[in-house]
Amino acid sequence: MKDALAVLAVLLLIALFFLPAYFIGRLYFLLATLYMIALAISDKLKLGKAVERAISLAFLFVVLYLIGRKEGDPWNFVAVGILVVALDGLKGHISRREKNEGSSNPDEG
Repeated sequence: MKDALAVLAVLLLIALFFLPAYFIGRLYFLLATLYMIALAISDKLKLGKAVERAISLAFLFVVLYLIGRKEGDPWNFVAVGILVVALDGLKGHISRREKNEGSSNPDEG
């Protein structure tokens, strides 16, 4: 049962990854390929998580802009993307802060 759920989850994630292709068209496949190549190069050169995050954010904003351009107002899509990224960063900051407050070393944080 767990294997079937894992397969279903993977298939859902793959479908979600390629969903923007419905809106953008063939260009999305090129962008997704470039994104995966950039991540592979970053990993091979051991450039770090910050570079991988920057590559992912650039991919996200380009895709949001292209979807928005197709729908008529690209900057609304980019603004929503910025809001989501900001909220994700705030969530990470809060969780790190709570983790540091709970540590036994008073010099951390």
